[in-house]
Amino acid sequence: MSKGQILALGTSQYIASKAPGFASDSESSIAVIVGGTGEYVGVQGTVTSKQYKVGTYQHTFVFLD
Repeated sequence: MSKGQILALGTSQYIASKAPGFASDSESSIAVIVGGTGEYVGVQGTVTSKQYKVGTYQHTFVFLD
């Protein structure tokens, strides 16, 4: 059973993009958590996403109390 979803706003890098300020293999991108649904209603914080060369991602969530 789903507990809900976390909603975040930010940027990410696509392979075809060379735009400055986007995350690459050596940079992380940070998005702001703006809310959620279900058990996550009202949640706030940030999510940091890092892309690795092997095509995997790591997402680290930090929630405010």
